[in-house]
Amino acid sequence: MTSTKAIDNYDRWSLRLRSHWTPTYIKSRIQEYLFRKKHPDLPWLTPQAIDILATLLSSRDRVLEFGSGRSSLWLAKRCHSLISYEDNREWYTLMLQKFSSEGIGIDYRLIEDSTDGYSVSFSNSIDNIEDNSIDICLVDGGPRGLCALKSIPKIKTGGILVIDNVNWFLPSETKSPSSVRTESEVAVEFRGVYEIIRSWRYVWTSNGVTDTAFYFKP
Repeated sequence: MTSTKAIDNYDRWSLRLRSHWTPTYIKSRIQEYLFRKKHPDLPWLTPQAIDILATLLSSRDRVLEFGSGRSSLWLAKRCHSLISYEDNREWYTLMLQKFSSEGIGIDYRLIEDSTDGYSVSFSNSIDNIEDNSIDICLVDGGPRGLCALKSIPKIKTGGILVIDNVNWFLPSETKSPSSVRTESEVAVEFRGVYEIIRSWRYVWTSNGVTDTAFYFKP
């Protein structure tokens, strides 16, 4: 049986995907590389998404995040409180040291494979978060379909669900490679999410390499 961890197929970034290396994609890839080099402390989201998030974030906001890293440090400095989930112990330990060295307080949670099951552990932990208590939820790691679905009740009315690499999971007309094009292509683990948020107001951003979308809970 395929592990739940394999759902996010990062092999899509592989250089073996030569068919995607059109002149337009190469230009986008170079621009992405230069942006990351110039802004090493910014979250690994599209530039437009970072600008939108910077505008929307308030020092009063409670933020929930799946997948830690640059985004955790950036968010923690701009919001009231941050709950961040990580599923890689080595990376968790590294980031924990980083948070400590910068004096940043984060509710940092490690979820690994266990006898209860990876998805079950995530599900149980998310269930412990109070409903209607989260202003912004960023899904950029873990079993993303499950994390997004279980987080929806936790987000306040008017709150925001942010999904990174959203083109891998939900249908769009983006030019980014490895993208879902039709509703029939939506993976099983994201169908429940899609049925709920498809009627929400949203903003979809792309850098030609990958996409980040904002869904506003009505």
